[in-house]
Amino acid sequence: MSIIERNLTEIEQHKQNITIKNQKLYKRIKNEHSKIFDMIWNTRDITPQEVLDSFGTDAQDLFTFSSSIQTLLSQVDSNYVALVPPMEYEINENGTVTVIEPEE
Repeated sequence: MSIIERNLTEIEQHKQNITIKNQKLYKRIKNEHSKIFDMIWNTRDITPQEVLDSFGTDAQDLFTFSSSIQTLLSQVDSNYVALVPPMEYEINENGTVTVIEPEE
């Protein structure tokens, strides 16, 4: 019954475990990043500007971190589609972030 039961060698099993853990890690990073993105840009009753203001001069770190995560995700998966904020913003010299409201 070699079709059903394949006895993996110790190194094959080890490789398989590493592969599975890497797949899970990728999915977790991608999902958590998406949740954080939504918490900033798509929170009901809280504007993106209010969220960013709450971080003060550390707001720029959110964008630095997000950029680094998206670079990692795109290097691991060439089909990864980067998340793009739904509105423009400006990172100020002091680290705060200003959301640029669309003109009506």
